[in-house]
Parts: sequence; C-alpha cells; structure tokens
Amino acid sequence: MTLSSLIRSSFLLLSLVLLAFVASAWSFPTSPPLHLSPVPQPLSHPQKPQPRQPSLSPQTLQNSKPLLPLSSSSRWIVDNAGNRFKLRCINWAAHLETNIPEGLHRQPLSSIAAWIAAAGFTCVRLSYSIDMALHPHTSVRDSFLGAAAAANVSATRLLALYHAATQLNPFLATASVRDVHGATVAALWAVGVVTVLDNHVSRAGSCCTLADGNGFWSDAPFASGANSRFFDPAAWLAGLQATAVWARNQTGVVGMALRNEPRTSGLQALWAGWSWYQRMQQAAEAVHALNSDVLVIVAGVKGATDLALLIWGLFDTGAWHDKNVWEAHDYSFTSSTPDIFGSCGIQKMEYGALYGFVLVQDRKCTGPLFVSEFGVDFGKEGTISDADQRYLSCLVEYLEENDADWALWTLQGSYYVRDGEIDREETWGVLDAAWVDWRDADFASKLGRLWNIEQLP
Repeated sequence: MTLSSLIRSSFLLLSLVLLAFVASAWSFPTSPPLHLSPVPQPLSHPQKPQPRQPSLSPQTLQNSKPLLPLSSSSRWIVDNAGNRFKLRCINWAAHLETNIPEGLHRQPLSSIAAWIAAAGFTCVRLSYSIDMALHPHTSVRDSFLGAAAAANVSATRLLALYHAATQLNPFLATASVRDVHGATVAALWAVGVVTVLDNHVSRAGSCCTLADGNGFWSDAPFASGANSRFFDPAAWLAGLQATAVWARNQTGVVGMALRNEPRTSGLQALWAGWSWYQRMQQAAEAVHALNSDVLVIVAGVKGATDLALLIWGLFDTGAWHDKNVWEAHDYSFTSSTPDIFGSCGIQKMEYGALYGFVLVQDRKCTGPLFVSEFGVDFGKEGTISDADQRYLSCLVEYLEENDADWALWTLQGSYYVRDGEIDREETWGVLDAAWVDWRDADFASKLGRLWNIEQLP
C-alpha cells in the first residue's frame, strides 16, 4: 500500500468512526434468540423437493403462509396479527430483455417455486422493467422476438429457448408477459412464499453500470445521457402506478421496491440527495395511494449502499408510516464499504454508518432494514474466493447480530440472453446452469443463523 493510499484509508476510517458515533449504529437493541428452524438442506431435484422438517411447534415456525397484508412496526415487519415476519428472500430476475422470469426453459414454474420453498426461503424479490409494466399485454413470443432485436442476437436461437419453455410450461404459448408474472406470484404463494416486486430498470436489460441509461432520473441536475437516458420520471411513475393497481389482485405480493440501485455519475452526485428525496417520496406516496396493502421499499443512493441522508430527518414517511421499509445492497466490491486492513470490525462500522442505523429504535428514520442484495461469485467451478468468503462471513455476522431481513443475489443459474449471449450461465446464481441443484452444496450453511428469527418486536 502506498503512502497516499494509506492516508486515504486512514481518513476514511476516521470519518466512518465519527459518522458511526453520531448514528449510534452499533447499539441496536437485542432480544433473546429464538432458534426457529434448521439450516435448509440441499435438494437433489427441484421437481420433487423434500420438505424441511420443523423442529419446533407450528406457532413458532415461519413455515406457513403469513396473515396478509404485512406492515412495518418500528424496525420490524409484522403480519396482520402483529407477529413478526422475516423476509428471507432470493432474487429472481425478470427484468432482462425477455421480460419474464428466467429459467422457464429449464424447469416448470411450479418446480422452481417448490425448490425455493423447500430451500428455506420465505420470499422472492421478483424484478421487472418499466418497459414491461407499461406494455403488459405483449405476448411472450413477441417479447422473445423483441429481446433478440434489442440484444442483437439470433431470433431463431432465442426462439428455440422460448419453444423449450413452452414445452415445460405450456401456458406460455398464449400468455402475455404480465400473465407470466402473475403465474409466478401464484406459484410462489401456493407453496407459502411471498413476493416483493422490484422495479429494477426502466429499459429492459442487464444491470447495473453508469452507462446503461437506467441509473438516475433523467431530469435531475447534471443528468448524463449515458446514465439516465432511459430513466424518464413520468414513465417510471406510470409504471409503478400500473404495477400497484395490478398487485391489488395478486395474492402473495407483499411489497413494492420503488427503484433498484439509484446511482449517479459525475456532477450528478452534487444534487443526488435532493433528487432522491423528491422522487422517492413522490413515488412512495403514489404507490401507497393506489395500493395501501403493500410495503413501500425505498433504496438509498450510491447504488442502494447509502441511506445516510436519512440522518437529517428530511424524508417524510408519514403518509405510509406503517408500510415503510428501507433497502440496502452490499457486495465485496462495494466501494462504499471497502475492506480496510481485512478488519470485519471496521466493515461492521461501515455497514452501521451507511444503512444499519435505521434499526435503532425510536428515531424518525427507524424502520425495517431489507438488505435486498448480497452474494458471491461461485465461478465456473462452484468455489468462492478468499476475499468473497471473508466479505460474506462478515456481512452474515452483522445481519445475524441485528436479525435484519435479507434477499440473496441470486436464484438464476442462467439467462435466456444477457449482454449479447444466449443461454448465458450466471455464476452468481445459487442454482446450477441446469436449474437442478445448489451450485455449492454447502452454501446454505454459510448463511448461518440468517435462516432463524432471533429477535421479536
């Protein structure tokens, strides 16, 4: 490490310590642990999932359908009876060019849903594009044809995946893209898994860079075409409103995440806070006005890694106070929470200073924390690097200590098409490329006590 790098790291460390002191982020109240369920075991085949065996009485286990709707109470998410419901989620991508959930060319929809439930997840964070929300009646076949053009790949080869999907899921032959999302919600709810609808992008496609056009509102000061050309605020609001209305009749939908990873480039960062306050509050009020049942999930700036703007108390959640949830993301490469000197203690202070402070009770910004993206790259061989293992162990420990809600990135073992490659493998996926089994048979145990509910309201 050079002298200049050491100085920068030391300055960052001192700044984080000061901010963490102000936020009191490390002093979250705790409750006696409740060891609710064993770590889920790997399954051999998603078509025939083996049910997890409960170790405690049904009233203490979270293995049945919650009483809906869900609400927020202080830092907790609770069901309609006031019992805590912990979001133990897996991300399932449906925001790329085909605009339907990935993997239906590999497995029947019901089999994937059954695998998710048997693996121990209580919810799915299902992504979607504003393109899909505003053009919901596009047939699945036409969506695949449009995807081929948008991704600049062979329509014949991509349609081969469509035909494979219709063989396993015959309803796709006459379905619209919105129908598929509805069928996914229903299949998940049938096995006791709830759905959070995540607006991932405006223009359907892979995410997230500072040049994909989906990063920040296009009317924000100093907006750049590279980062904002597809993020039209009016279209975004219209898409959220259409989704909120549709979700009224979709039993199992419990929340709507307003936007995935708001991120700025260049001079945009100077006014990011003002734009974020204005647009997120506007969207939250619009969604709640049309669907008062769903949780309203708000991500921070810097790619959903920073909620520190809330410390100033300017974000008014009063209109949806009993539905508000804060959202954060973290990865080993996240620049907002760097690995300094390999110290987990320092990283925990970073987590607390940037987003964990919302768990401190009796503050204006207090609310549930949904760490809705974290994960590791398993690589082609299904192994995790030392750096990723160090990151994962530290973040899991932090989430265990605070019993936060979470969503792992990601379910899909492959994509229909991504970045110009058809049937591309996803090495971050917990499922293998065939969508049959865990990519890493031991990974569920690496999440430790995240599977448990250990604190109660």
